[in-house]
Amino acid sequence: MAGAVTLKLIEVKKNITKTGVRRWSHRKQFRARELAMDEADRLREQQEIELEKHRLQTLESSVKKL
Repeated sequence: MAGAVTLKLIEVKKNITKTGVRRWSHRKQFRARELAMDEADRLREQQEIELEKHRLQTLESSVKKL
């Protein structure tokens, strides 16, 4: 009886470990996608800032010509 309980506990522990590994792996993949999207957003925002700076410089030089 005790042997069966011990085997059952070992089986449960293995399942918990497998589940934890799967969750960790899924979390790593999810986090990698989040980081990639964050980086893409950061680059897009930087491009928008640079474009706005260029527009302002163009506008300022147009005003100076007047």
